[in-house]
Amino acid sequence: MAGQVVVRDVSDLSSYRQQLSGLKEELETSAGKLSSLAEEIEETAGFMKSATESQGSNWQDPQYDKLKGEVNPVADSVRSTADSMKDTASVIKTKMSEVDSSMDYIQGLISKLSDI
Repeated sequence: MAGQVVVRDVSDLSSYRQQLSGLKEELETSAGKLSSLAEEIEETAGFMKSATESQGSNWQDPQYDKLKGEVNPVADSVRSTADSMKDTASVIKTKMSEVDSSMDYIQGLISKLSDI
């Protein structure tokens, strides 16, 4: 623990710890959903790109070329965005595991102050 600690209201600190715990859990849950959604949209965009490209041997038409020119960049952009979403989810999970040590410290502090 730190050399000098000032806590004016232990019950307020305890409430904060409980709030922090709940918000941490919400962020972790949302990060999991974000990661799943990233995989889902990346897969769907990939299917759209693949289906469009496979039509190239079946359908030769300027409209096909235009459509392919619109679908491919969108699918590539979705892939890039999905990667960013997964990275964000990973950062959230990593940072929230670091919050655990602070929550443990707060709990220890609360316990020591409650004994006084």
